[in-house]
Amino acid sequence: MKFLDQAKVYVKAGDGGNGCASFRREAYVEFGGPDGGDGGHGGHVLVEAVEGLNTLIDFRYQQHHKAERGAHGMGKQRHGKRGENKILKVPVGTQIYEEDGETLLGDLTEIGQQILVARGGNGGIQDVDNLAWKLAAVLGGAAPALLDSYDAERRHGSDENILNSARATNFMTPKSEIEVLFRNETLRLASKHPFARKLINSGRLSQPCNLGGHDLQTASHPLVGQALIDMPMADGWLIEKAQGRFCLLTVDAQDWQAPAGVDTVALPDTPERNARYGDAGAYLVRPDGHICAYFRSPDPSAMSTAHARAMGATQ
Repeated sequence: MKFLDQAKVYVKAGDGGNGCASFRREAYVEFGGPDGGDGGHGGHVLVEAVEGLNTLIDFRYQQHHKAERGAHGMGKQRHGKRGENKILKVPVGTQIYEEDGETLLGDLTEIGQQILVARGGNGGIQDVDNLAWKLAAVLGGAAPALLDSYDAERRHGSDENILNSARATNFMTPKSEIEVLFRNETLRLASKHPFARKLINSGRLSQPCNLGGHDLQTASHPLVGQALIDMPMADGWLIEKAQGRFCLLTVDAQDWQAPAGVDTVALPDTPERNARYGDAGAYLVRPDGHICAYFRSPDPSAMSTAHARAMGATQ
């Protein structure tokens, strides 16, 4: 005997929390410096196959499901909490379709298997960090034109998110034969091969944008323009130690002398470092965590020029 049960539900992912722009106020510390926090990402909506269920009757009485929004960022470098995911529990064998009733999103065939049906919104990342350090630099005497780069870089970030959102939408609801072929083959491969699972989240909406090619960067390496890739340090994490000010990340043991106004952070010799940053050279990192220059060997003139450019000297 074949048993069929159907239910229609409406889902909404959590919105991202707002970022917070603020400056710390301390006695005897001029201008204090930025100490805002990023907003938390919104929660996802997922469907999970669980043991012990054999009906979708519960969804007949509760059709609307919403994940938690991300908490707002706050002063004193307090980042907003990520919103809780909303997990809809269904029997094994449940198939998830788009509202059209024809586009199959997934088939839950095993206990514990999950399908992402609504992705949580981005928190207010980068906007606050990008603006805060530039505003603090201008208040400290840097060229006022440095603020013009904020508009250019954030426009680029918005365009990149829109592009990747369109790619994610095309994956979920393909509109041509080739898009259908790509989606079906990716889903088939993803069931056995981890590399293909990354293609399913083709939107990349929670990743920082790449600022390579913009005026403040000195293009000399593929990582220039990208955000820091976090890694464990001896007593914490790299992002905790390198963000919030200009830093020179040194990879090897050459005699690196950072320019004035730039701190030095030595990366430990570990497999994680080699995989992320290689085994030689040094990277100049902006206060918002974006890499803005790379140096193969200590060159005080080149490092000072790159730092000046990152501070708006080319504007």
